[in-house]
Amino acid sequence: MSDHVSLDFLFTILTAATGIVWYQEFTDGDPNATATTWYREVAEEDTGGGVVNIPVVVRRFRTNGAVITDLPAGTHALSAQFVRKHKYFRAQMAFVAGGGTVSSMQVFAEFGAVANSPVIS
Repeated sequence: MSDHVSLDFLFTILTAATGIVWYQEFTDGDPNATATTWYREVAEEDTGGGVVNIPVVVRRFRTNGAVITDLPAGTHALSAQFVRKHKYFRAQMAFVAGGGTVSSMQVFAEFGAVANSPVIS
């Protein structure tokens, strides 16, 4: 079993989205059991003086450059890679309030298999 998670995201956005957010969850339990505890990813932010903030991580797809904005209309092929220590992994995705329109979205897991292919709007 590989300890790496590779996700390839393919979006076709019809109208500019105000933000597509997602986060990761991990477990060693049965991923199909309702009683399974899923653990959210957290970040460590050293603020100095021995103080470390540990907020839950929420990722947001955005452009880069002088002005950081959300994804414009068009097709976007994005990729993210992570190291996994737990046995199971899942990703939750949503539009930020206000949204936009995505005509299609595909998330590819390792070896090119489609992990999930919802239509969100």
